Amino acid sequence: MMSATTDALASLFQRFLQATQEATGELPTLCSDPDLPSPCFVDEVEDKEGDKHWQPFKRDELGDFSNVEEAIECVLDESVKAFYQSYFCDSLALNFAGHSFDLIQVWNEQDFKGLQQNMIGHIVMKKRLGQKITLFIGCIDDDTIISVNNETGQVVVEKVGCEPHKVLAETLPDFLNALTV
Repeated sequence: MMSATTDALASLFQRFLQATQEATGELPTLCSDPDLPSPCFVDEVEDKEGDKHWQPFKRDELGDFSNVEEAIECVLDESVKAFYQSYFCDSLALNFAGHSFDLIQVWNEQDFKGLQQNMIGHIVMKKRLGQKITLFIGCIDDDTIISVNNETGQVVVEKVGCEPHKVLAETLPDFLNALTV
């Protein structure tokens, strides 16, 4: 599942970059913050001091989730691990079946560690509530998230603190392949 997920991510990133370049004539831009460095940054933007072009960056060394799995005493879905451990990227505003949401990504190693802490907190909450474990991958609004069911691998929608109420796709790669920019 890892290869299918990373292939789907690579395809999504290509669609995102192509749509951005068609709309703006350049790569995506962000205001660079020296406290938040990232290998995603490519070069300075002409005539915009502090802004830099960026693009998704394939990690040389995969991020490691063993600390999360040890903390929660559970094995995480392989597709979600591949989703977060393969690239550095800014979160992306995307669409699924006509609905907008933000696809969560990690910007740098520091962000990856913060994501791991948030994931542990989310899983501990699910366990305390006696709910099935889900792993968040997107945010629709302040209290509605897109997650992957850790048992089935299905991509689902859930309100924070509640059981999922809708299945969006049977697998994470299927979901990623269906996204539009």
